Amino acid sequence: MDNGSFILRVTGVALSFLVAAGCLADPPSVTGLATKPPPLSQDEKGNIATYAEFWGQKLVEAKDDPEQVKKAHRRLFDPLRIPGVTASFLNEYSRGAIGSLEEAIRVGSPHAAVNSINIVSFLGTESALEMLLDESTLRDEPRQFLRLTAARGCRELLAGERLASVNARKITSAARRLRDAARTEPEKLVLRYQLEAVLSADRADLPEASRRQIRGYLVDAIESVMERCAEDLEPDHAVELFDATYPVLDTLLEAFLKLDVGSQQDFGQKLGPCLGAVLNVPETRWDDAQTEPGSKTRYGRVINLTEQLLVRVNATLGASPAINTHLKEAWDAGDTAKYRSDLDRWQAVLSEAPY
Repeated sequence: MDNGSFILRVTGVALSFLVAAGCLADPPSVTGLATKPPPLSQDEKGNIATYAEFWGQKLVEAKDDPEQVKKAHRRLFDPLRIPGVTASFLNEYSRGAIGSLEEAIRVGSPHAAVNSINIVSFLGTESALEMLLDESTLRDEPRQFLRLTAARGCRELLAGERLASVNARKITSAARRLRDAARTEPEKLVLRYQLEAVLSADRADLPEASRRQIRGYLVDAIESVMERCAEDLEPDHAVELFDATYPVLDTLLEAFLKLDVGSQQDFGQKLGPCLGAVLNVPETRWDDAQTEPGSKTRYGRVINLTEQLLVRVNATLGASPAINTHLKEAWDAGDTAKYRSDLDRWQAVLSEAPY
């Protein structure tokens, strides 16, 4: 531990006792330091850490008092909302806040825990990303509402500019962990944000090799969801998981079109068979999905989007022959023979080069 870290740690411990004893007035605002060009002085670093630690402890202490939670959250968020906040400020702020925010998540009220995760989502540091990833997985966080908040935070953090100071290896690792979390996630909304977070990790500022790896993780995650949907799940659970893929597939169409031709071709070779697996699920679950009107509608919208995306991928790869199918119409009409026939045509294309 370097001298600066030791000083901040000692300061934080002392501050915790003072806060608990009610002996310390509100620390002065540090918003004026949020955009100050580096380097920050030791005094400035100490002021930032003191402020973050103080209001983090207030969030822990707020318990079930909504007004106190709201006040602590507002104070913690004030410096983070300023345009142009610097990476050096975020690093010091994160060092001061993370310990208390972790404590609020662990022992605070549900309200305080959710607000803590929201603050972490704006920090843009490696430690913040690690905390969000831990809270996003069923293995580490059994509380669904916290997994939901953390997965959504991962999506926002991975898509934002503040993460630019985190290296490509860490972001690629984050995408892998989110893929692994998605493989076992039972809740629709959490799964949705986990998948969207993987896609958000495919950032334009990463090396192409890292981006290809991340796209592969996304394909793995979607395929794992389809495998679970095709298994002997309860019908209501199967349609929930299947429908959770709709938002990421919708975003994926736009993201695919923004890639250069070489990246489209590389990604398309993996994505095409994945989309074929998506289209297989409605046939596997035909009877229970067709019987319930709500399920039929939700399956239908994913079919429609997936077919559109597959047509685009196929055209980009120059796969021959180009085919014209009507899977959505067959689904809506309850025409299992037509759906099977069109699906077979796609599977034949996907079983050959360039896939």
